[in-house]
Amino acid sequence: MRAGFAVAVVLAGMCLAGCDSLFTLTTDAFDPGNTDQSTFFHDGAECGAQAGRALDTMARTEAGEQREVYNRAFAQCMTRLGYQRHDLRPGNYSL
Repeated sequence: MRAGFAVAVVLAGMCLAGCDSLFTLTTDAFDPGNTDQSTFFHDGAECGAQAGRALDTMARTEAGEQREVYNRAFAQCMTRLGYQRHDLRPGNYSL
């Protein structure tokens, strides 16, 4: 019972710290709006490449920290290109 509670507390803390560190962002997290599919995926690939270059400048770190850096760079790039991020919290999205 205590072990289960401890796991729940750790997972809750991770989500409070930022659930983005649990997964790597892709174009699925963004609304293409009126952009055609080809352009949207091309922009996503370019943002992924830019985010990858951001990781190349980092010293070796924990996987969670790498995802945070990648996700931050990817999201900034996609936002700069005019895409809105989906609100992926439970109950707040429809794909």
